[in-house]
Amino acid sequence: MASVIMDLVERELIEAEAIKANGDWSARAADIHQRLFDLYQAIGAVHLDGDEDLKAPRPTNTKRPGR
Repeated sequence: MASVIMDLVERELIEAEAIKANGDWSARAADIHQRLFDLYQAIGAVHLDGDEDLKAPRPTNTKRPGR
């Protein structure tokens, strides 16, 4: 899933003319893309090591803000 979102960020944000024209937006989109890439690599490392049983702890507060 991380790779799908990463592709979407690249296609719809990084390549958008409005984003390219604004240095701050461009930097933010690039940062989001990099963080998703890092997540993708971390997930892949766990699966390649055969540690599929390792799971991130679930948050204890599952209520969304404003609810």
